[in-house]
Amino acid sequence: MGVVVVGVDGSDASMDALRFAADEARRRGVPLRVVCGWSPPVTGRWPGGVMVDPEPFERAARHTVDAMITAVGSEFEGIEVEPIV
Repeated sequence: MGVVVVGVDGSDASMDALRFAADEARRRGVPLRVVCGWSPPVTGRWPGGVMVDPEPFERAARHTVDAMITAVGSEFEGIEVEPIV
């Protein structure tokens, strides 16, 4: 009961999950962690594959989390929200 965690990906379904999680965190009086996971693509075959610069993917995931938190906005009133990428 110490924290509510929700995963988001920018979809309508994850927006619904985010709203549900915000309500749950408010009812429980606990922080909300909003998580967006990603992994950098690899070109070529392992071993010896070439890693692609992960920074654009991390920025995109961060943007997804931030945009979703902004869109829900007032539903976070009174809730500690921690975005995690």
